[in-house]
Amino acid sequence: MKFCSNKSNDVFLYPRVADALAQYNIKVFKDQLDFIVHGRWAEAESDIVLKAARALRPLINHILEGQSHDVEDGAGA
Repeated sequence: MKFCSNKSNDVFLYPRVADALAQYNIKVFKDQLDFIVHGRWAEAESDIVLKAARALRPLINHILEGQSHDVEDGAGA
């Protein structure tokens, strides 16, 4: 996530996607989800998973769809 959110790495066609990935809320969800995934003793709380899904789903869809759909008015705007 750090690599992808760094605009200088040019991972995304639209720089604002990297901005969205770098947002504080997404980093908080990542930390919580990492704890759940990598800690076998941890149980996922449904509200955390739902909130993370709402925040991350658009970015994941954008990545999986090959960035082919418009997310901004014009490239690099």
